[in-house]
Amino acid sequence: MLAKLALSAPFASKIRATQKYHFCHFFPQQISRCFQAILEKGYITWTSLIPELAAGGQLSGIALRKASQLFCSASRPNAYTLVHLTRACSNTGLFSYGEQLHCYILKSGFTSNVFVSTALINLYVKFERVHDAYDLFVEIPEPSVVSWNSLISGYVRSGQFRKALKLFVQLDESNLCADSYSFTAALSACGQLSLVQVGRSVHSKIVKYGVQDSIVVSNCLIDMYGKCGYVAEAMKVFGDMIEKDIISWNSVLAANARNGKLEQAFAILHQVPDPDTISYNELIDGIARYGVIEDAISVLSEMPNPNSSSWNSIITGYVNRGRAIEALEIFCKMHSGGVPTDEFTFSTILSGIAGLSAITWGSLAHCSVVKSGLDGYVTVGSALIDMYFKCGQIKEAERLFQSLPERNLVTWNALISGYAHNGNPAKHVGMVGSLCRSRISILKQ
Repeated sequence: MLAKLALSAPFASKIRATQKYHFCHFFPQQISRCFQAILEKGYITWTSLIPELAAGGQLSGIALRKASQLFCSASRPNAYTLVHLTRACSNTGLFSYGEQLHCYILKSGFTSNVFVSTALINLYVKFERVHDAYDLFVEIPEPSVVSWNSLISGYVRSGQFRKALKLFVQLDESNLCADSYSFTAALSACGQLSLVQVGRSVHSKIVKYGVQDSIVVSNCLIDMYGKCGYVAEAMKVFGDMIEKDIISWNSVLAANARNGKLEQAFAILHQVPDPDTISYNELIDGIARYGVIEDAISVLSEMPNPNSSSWNSIITGYVNRGRAIEALEIFCKMHSGGVPTDEFTFSTILSGIAGLSAITWGSLAHCSVVKSGLDGYVTVGSALIDMYFKCGQIKEAERLFQSLPERNLVTWNALISGYAHNGNPAKHVGMVGSLCRSRISILKQ
């Protein structure tokens, strides 16, 4: 099976060709004579560092510094210690150290150790290097189910849902048994792609393996059926649960609210033992989509701890219904009330402003974006470009496009449609060509 996944160029050879490890120089401080004496007396060993590496936070960072000095003293860790070192790199955000550690693992022959390689997969997944994690995975002689789960969940977290499901199928066809973590990752991918038939197949396997009583698995089943629009199935899973937590209640509430079953969603909210902010937000979002927005505002005013998501749902509801003036009124109340605004707030309200071609409001919103430090977000930048184009401010839209640190397909579409909207077909065609040359690829999820 793994032969099907083989790469044209092994990952190990690529790493060896491009990198060297220099643990002694990773931290700029030189080894002091005092510390060298401590090492020589054996007060600091790899074994003594493991609790510090596992502790997380600043303590792990200090432990990694000590580890670099131990490497310089010619002391070498075993596989168990390498796992903890790799995890510490993930937890402390020291990816460069992790890469150097990977090079040492390659040189010392520990890549055949499934625990070490799985820890490395988690490292690359954590830093959104899923392709590198995949390359690592295919070189493991006998990957464990944890290795499979690490890569499957990595694909899910990076939005590559079809790849996650493909890998899940390969796991199912292997000589290993999927576990609860495998199933929850696969269900998440099914929900995102609205693949209810695949989700039902996963559900049948969950029953076959006897893990349907797991609260986490049942919650994921409810979420999957809800996202696929099958509310009755979500309700049945919820009803069959022996134990329920707040995530169970919120999931079934969301399944109803997101599919327009508002009366049922209201009834569920009144049954939730201790509703939290997410409970109310799911109901507000459902009402803003399918009900009377004023009812959503009433829920907002009565809920204990509204947050930015609570307000964003109402702003989105108004904008989607072409009621941008009311959306601006809610935005102003949100701003004057000291509710934190985020990239979703601004991208939505800018869309409403664009529909009104209200440049004064657009400029004010742009100032708020800069003041909030959200101008670097690609979603906000794209919304600003769209707004300026629809307000006829072509030069400002072009300037913004050039200044964005990151661009995606939405950004390019805003630019291309902006030129078309303002009657500039030559630039419209030219930008389409530039988009093709930029090699922006759309991953087919």
